[in-house]
Amino acid sequence: MKATAHTVQKMTPAELDNCVLDVNEIGDPPIVRERPVLLPMPAYHGTLAAVRCLGAAGISVTVADGNPLVPAVWSRFAARRVRCPDPSNPSRFIHWLREFGAREPGYVLYPTSDDLAWLYSIHRAELAKHFVLRHPPPEVTYGLLNKIRLRTAAEAAGLSMPRTWVPASDSDLAEISTTARFPVVIKPQTQILFRPHAKGVPVWRPQDLQRSYAQFTSATKYDPSLLTYDPTVSRVTVQEYFPSQAEGIYGITGFIGPRAELAATRASRKILQQPRQLGVGLCFEEADPRPDLVTSIFTLCRSIGYEGVFEAEFVEDNGSYLLIDFNPRFYGQMAFDIARGLPLPLLAYDAALGHWDRLGRRIASASSSNGNQGLIYCRSLELKLQLISRRLFGRISTEESQRWWGFLATHRSSIVDAVTDPNDRMPASLEAFHHFARLARHPRSFVRQVVID
Repeated sequence: MKATAHTVQKMTPAELDNCVLDVNEIGDPPIVRERPVLLPMPAYHGTLAAVRCLGAAGISVTVADGNPLVPAVWSRFAARRVRCPDPSNPSRFIHWLREFGAREPGYVLYPTSDDLAWLYSIHRAELAKHFVLRHPPPEVTYGLLNKIRLRTAAEAAGLSMPRTWVPASDSDLAEISTTARFPVVIKPQTQILFRPHAKGVPVWRPQDLQRSYAQFTSATKYDPSLLTYDPTVSRVTVQEYFPSQAEGIYGITGFIGPRAELAATRASRKILQQPRQLGVGLCFEEADPRPDLVTSIFTLCRSIGYEGVFEAEFVEDNGSYLLIDFNPRFYGQMAFDIARGLPLPLLAYDAALGHWDRLGRRIASASSSNGNQGLIYCRSLELKLQLISRRLFGRISTEESQRWWGFLATHRSSIVDAVTDPNDRMPASLEAFHHFARLARHPRSFVRQVVID
């Protein structure tokens, strides 16, 4: 994919409204300039995928972050780089966003994280004064990102979720210890403005539940603004855990628009994550979308009022698929779906601008196949670091190490890498620098994070 040159030119509100800047000689078609896009969180792999996809299509992308040494900041597909506060400090970030929008109106916004999905929802009325965004109200976003609220909507749409408890006291925990099927996992209700980021903690024995629960709740917290919206969110959940969550999570990803024909999906299976038991996906393989799950996901989205990009994750239990997560935003392995013919950032962009005919054409093209092309998605650098470190510390057998090195060798020509791209080399260099700098500064923390099971 060849990069195109991008320059940022300011447009007046009238020009932005019409998206037309100039004309050639009389009778020639107008010269149309697309609206620019603003993407914070450029350290995320999903953001990098969006920058590359939009930039390669000739759309001017501005990336915003407080750290200049993150991958997407130095992508050749980024037209411009600006500094901004971290969204984990919502008041500072929204203040910056308001000022940016007032100064340079007309940018398209789309969330690249749970925090941004929430902030764009809760502030969407004021953001719409200066930005272009087609984003749902807060009750919709929160209903999808809060696992307790998600359960009600999911079950109404025909989707099952793992058995979950929201204990309010030690006696509740004691009862769970005697009634739950172990192992279980301690999880926050939502990742929105949750610090530090943690997917959860597996608990293998009933006698360890109360201690692990107390440790998790004391070590984590939510931003006060979210607690104001929902004071009950601080109650951490306990959910049944399934062995297939370690190396077999099934995912359906895609886009859903306001009409039935404006929807397309892809499916994949997570075959390796870090940490192994409950973590971020390192490797994914192609899978066929299950029609029953796709139908239920669309039913869920339409019933709750959600339109846009999504990622739904399922765990398998004795042939049944249980929904464990739903992300209404760009997601980490999105480059995998883009490589398989589903240009999700462009679909979100078209929907934001109301370009329904163009959106329909893109979806028709994407829907002409199920996207299975013999590809593999991999965070290759992190997998290699993990294999070397785990072998060095005796946390992986020779056979398993050889199997994964063989996996990388076998799929060398068919890997969609999270960062490495021969047409965009700088992000991979920044990613490597980031990992090795972290190793030099905090070797013990780095080793714990890489070799942990």
